[in-house]
Amino acid sequence: MTEISRKQPMKPIQKSARVAAACALGAIALASSPAFAGAAASPPTAAPTTSAAAACWPPLPPGWEGVLLVGHLRDTDVLQRADGPSSGAPLTTDTRLNIASLGKMFTAVAVGQLVDAGRVRFDDPVGRHLPELPAEFRALTVAQLLTHTAGLGSYLEEHALERVEALPTARSLLPLLTAQAPRDIGQWRYSNTGFAMAAAIVETVSGLDYERYVRERIFAPAGMTSTGFAPAPGDALPTVVTADGKVRHPAIGRMRGGPAGGAFATAADLHRFARALLDGTLLLPATATQMTSLQHEMGPRRADGLPRGWGYGFGVAGHGSGRMFGHVGGVPGATAALRIRAADGRVVVALAPQDRVTAPASALLEVQPASCKAP
Repeated sequence: MTEISRKQPMKPIQKSARVAAACALGAIALASSPAFAGAAASPPTAAPTTSAAAACWPPLPPGWEGVLLVGHLRDTDVLQRADGPSSGAPLTTDTRLNIASLGKMFTAVAVGQLVDAGRVRFDDPVGRHLPELPAEFRALTVAQLLTHTAGLGSYLEEHALERVEALPTARSLLPLLTAQAPRDIGQWRYSNTGFAMAAAIVETVSGLDYERYVRERIFAPAGMTSTGFAPAPGDALPTVVTADGKVRHPAIGRMRGGPAGGAFATAADLHRFARALLDGTLLLPATATQMTSLQHEMGPRRADGLPRGWGYGFGVAGHGSGRMFGHVGGVPGATAALRIRAADGRVVVALAPQDRVTAPASALLEVQPASCKAP
C-alpha cells in the first residue's frame, strides 16, 4: 500500500527566549551523515501508486517499505509517502518508527545547549563533570565522546539488554560504561558508550535525568509531539523475516530508547527537529555551525570527492555552504536516516521497519516538494 501526502502542515516552532527568531543560519552548510546510503545497487523500479504526486518521486528499489519525507528548512512545504505494511497494518505518514542511532543527535544537542549556557566546553575533560570515574576515563574530552574518538565501544553489545534497560538514568549506566578501558584514543571507533557517557554529563550538569531533559528542552521547543522513548501501540517495530519466512521483532528494537538511540518518531517530527536545530530554537547559530562542521575527518573521501567525517554528534560531508550533515542508524530489522543539504536547505528523512532495502538518498535530495502536484 502506498500513501502519498503533500504540504503536511508543520507545527509552528516555539522560539527560544535566549535566541531571537532573526538568528537564522543563512550561510550555514547543511550536510549529511557520510554513511547515509546512496542509490540502491540493484536497478530500481517504481513503487506502486495511484497518485499524480508519484511523478515527483524517484524510482524506489524493489521491496522498499518505509516512510520518506522531503522538505526544506525554511518553509513548511513537505512531501511525504508511506509504502508497505507494518506488523500487518499499513504504514502511514503518521506512523512512528524506531529511529535507532538518530537519537545520538538529541544527546549531542543537549550537550550543545549546556555549551551555550557556559556550563560545559567541548574541550572539557570528562573528569571535570564526572570526577568519580577511573583516571583513564576522566582524561577523555567531551569532544572525543561526540566524535567517536574516545576509544570506547558499545555498552549495548557488551552487556545484556535486560540489564541495560533496568537502569533508569545515564548516570546509573556508568558502571557498565567503564567496564572496559578506552583503547586507541584519538582514532575513530563508532561508540554507543561515548554518547551514554555524554548523557551522564548532561544529567550531572543540568540536574535532570536524560529523558526529562530531552523531552523538555528538545522535543517540546521543537514541536516534536509524536516522539518518545518507549514503543507504543501502533508503532512500526523493527521487523526481521527469517529464511523460513517467520517474522520476528528483535529485542533491541522493542526496548526503551536512550542516549545512544532507539527512540520512536515520525518523519515529520524529524523534519521539525532539523528546522529547530538551525533556526535558533535549540542552539545558538555559532554552536549549531560548529557541531555540524567537520571536527574529525576520515578517509578515504567520498566518491564525489567530498571529505567526510564527524562533527559533534553529526556525520558530515564537505565544508562550508557545500556540506551535508545528519545521521544514519540501524538495528536489526530497521533503518533510519536524516540528511540536510546546506546549499538549498533540503531535508530528507527515510525511516523503515526493515533493513533489507535502502532508500535512494541522492535521488531524494533532488525532489522539489513545491513543484509536485497535489494528489
